[in-house]
Amino acid sequence: GGKAIVDALVRGVEKYGGTVQVRKHVNRIIVENGRAVGVELKNGQLLKANKAVVSNAPLWNTAELLRQNNDQGSRAFVAMADDIKPTRSIAHLHLGIKGEGLEQLEPHQVIVNDWSKPIDDPQNLIVISIPSLLDPEAAPAGHHVVHAYLAGNEPYDMYENVANKQEYEALKHQRTDVLWGALERVIPDIKDRVIPGVNM
Repeated sequence: GGKAIVDALVRGVEKYGGTVQVRKHVNRIIVENGRAVGVELKNGQLLKANKAVVSNAPLWNTAELLRQNNDQGSRAFVAMADDIKPTRSIAHLHLGIKGEGLEQLEPHQVIVNDWSKPIDDPQNLIVISIPSLLDPEAAPAGHHVVHAYLAGNEPYDMYENVANKQEYEALKHQRTDVLWGALERVIPDIKDRVIPGVNM
C-alpha cells in the first residue's frame, strides 16, 4: 500500500547519506545568497542542507516559511503563491466491488453532469478510476477497486457551520449522492456489487 511507497523513498534518501526526520515543526526556510540552505525548527534547532531543501508542504505553507526572508527569490515565490487561489475540496468514494462482467470497461471515466455549465461548477465533474482493470493485483481475484471523486469542485463553505458529527455525516452522504449517480451511469448495478465493509 501507500506505506511501501514512503518506505522506498526513505530508503532512497538514506542510501545517499540523507536522514528523514518526522514530526519536526519547521519555523522557516533559511535562504542565503538566493538559495535555500536549510530550515529552522520551531524549537530553534537549525538543520543545514548539503544540496537542497525540498518542501512537500502546500504552496501557501511553503510561502509562509519563506515570507520573513528578504531576498528577491523568496519575495517572488511569496508573491506568486499569494496570487494563486486554491482549488475547492475533493469528495472521494472508495469501493471494493464484485468484478464479474466488467472486463470491457475503460479504467478511467470522466462524467460531466451538465455541459451547459462550467466543468468546475459544484458537483459537475466526476472522475472514476478502476485501477484494478489495469493491474489485477490491485484487488482480490474476481473483484475491483473503484475510486470516484468530485474533481476539486466541492465548496468548503457549506461545511463551515456544521454543528456536530451527525450533521457532518449527513451532509457528506448527501454531497456524495452525485458520485453514486455517476457510478451508476458506468456500472448500473454498482450498489449490488459493493462488498460490505470495504467501502470507505
